[in-house]
Formats: sequence, C-alpha cells, structure tokens
Amino acid sequence: MRPWHLTSWPLTGCVGREREAGRERGRERERERERERVAGRPRPLDLSSLSPPQVGLLAAFGGGAVTALLLQDPEAAPIALLADNAVGLTYTAAWWGLLYAPPLVRAPLAALVRFPLTRAAARACTNALRAGLVVARVNLAVRKFPGVVAAPLLLGTLAGCAGKILTDAALLGPASAATRGGRGPAPRTEFASPGLALRSAAGGAALHWLLAHVLRAVTPQEGLALVTLLFVGHGLAADAHAAVSGAPPRPLDYTAAPAAALHWVAGVPMPGGGGGDGGGARPRASGRAKKAA
Repeated sequence: MRPWHLTSWPLTGCVGREREAGRERGRERERERERERVAGRPRPLDLSSLSPPQVGLLAAFGGGAVTALLLQDPEAAPIALLADNAVGLTYTAAWWGLLYAPPLVRAPLAALVRFPLTRAAARACTNALRAGLVVARVNLAVRKFPGVVAAPLLLGTLAGCAGKILTDAALLGPASAATRGGRGPAPRTEFASPGLALRSAAGGAALHWLLAHVLRAVTPQEGLALVTLLFVGHGLAADAHAAVSGAPPRPLDYTAAPAAALHWVAGVPMPGGGGGDGGGARPRASGRAKKAA
C-alpha cells in the first residue's frame, strides 16, 4: 500500500468535516441576512408596554385639540379639556381606576373592560364620537373658509387621526430604544405610512364634504349619520370578526383597497410601501426610459 493511502481516509474525513462546516457557516450567514431583512421592515409601534399616561391623553383628545388650535375659534371649536371640567375629571377617574386603583376597585373594572360586549360598546362610542368630530370640523371649515377645498378635507382628516399621529410621535423614541436597540429603520408611524386611522378619517371627511356640501345630496345631519354608520359599523364588524375567528381586527381594513386603487391610477407609490416589494404603485416610466430598458 502506498504511503499516502495510510492518510487518505483521515484527510478525506477532515476535508469533509471542513466542507460541511463551511456549508453550515454559509447557511448561518443566510439566516442572519434573512433576520436582518425581516427586522428591516417597518412595523407598527408597540403601545402595550410603552404607554405612559400622557399618551392616553394625546390619543383621547389629540384630534380635537389640534384642529381647535388650527381654527383659533374657542367659541365654535373649543378644546374639550379647557371647556368642561367633566371631561378631564372623567378621563382621570377612568385612568386611575383601571391602572392604579386598589385591587378591590381595579379588579372588577378590569373584568368589565375585558368583557366582549363592553369592549364592543366602548369601541362603538369611540367611533361615534370620532365621526361626530370629523363631521363637525368639516362643517365648521366650510363656513369659515368658503370655497376652499383643502380646509374641510385637512381639518376633518386631522380631527379623526391627529391623536394617533401624536401618540406615534410621543412613542417613537421609546419604541426605538426598547424594541430595536437603536438599530435598523424606525417603526411604522401613521403620518409617514398611513393606515386605517388616517385613511378612514380622510375618507369620512371627503364623503361628508362631497355629499353634504358639494353635491348637496344629503343634509349635514344625514351626512353625520352616514359617517357614523360607517365608522361604528366597521368597528363592530372588526370586533365580531376577531371574536369568531380569533384573528385581529386589522384584516378588515376597508380603506386599503380603495387607497391602493387610487395610488395605482395616479401612478404614485403607496407611502411606506414603496414600489420595490410590490406594496405600492410604481412611477410611470417615460417613453425614452422604456426604450433604454
């Protein structure tokens, strides 16, 4: 037997193990790149562990306060917290009772809040108040700025989503530090990447303005009823879907398809979705660019 035959099998085993180790390192690099790619996707802010008391205040009164400051008419559009003591006292009592009251008080309140019918009723009331504020700001903007298209659309939209925009801004720093370790892209925010909150507010404002003030097909009261039915009906349908299927209410976003169609027709990419991953419309290429391609 030749001498190299004495070492051929051990060397073959070493080379095989080294080759397998190299493959494993390559697979690990692929897994690391996949983790980085997934981590790089924008994601919604996590409000469950980062919500100080001020955030709830912004969410509850942000839309009314921002639009009231823009309108600068305390008589027609007062800030709720500054106009009535009952508003602030009610909010403070609910906040303290659910989070910091003694267990004898907090436990029954928490059980009541977790009850599905209670949550559905609270969501319906919230959506009804939101619809009322959107419609009220549209009506007021039409009176104060006659003939201006942007005023009712902008003020009505902000009335329905400024609270979400403000809470995203307040939580962006804590979320970046707590969930991303200061690395990667910022979480998705409602202003930079509009979702249900902004799109539904804009849709409700545009629907009421168009039907009640442009076409005059309905009265302002009928427009309010229509927008309220839309907001409340969507909230109840989302709760029913979540209760039956166990899925979150988010798949029932009725604004996603119209927004995608509008962006596709206009040739404008969806905000936050881009055009590279198929999530948004792509810019239209010119004839010269098509020939070059």
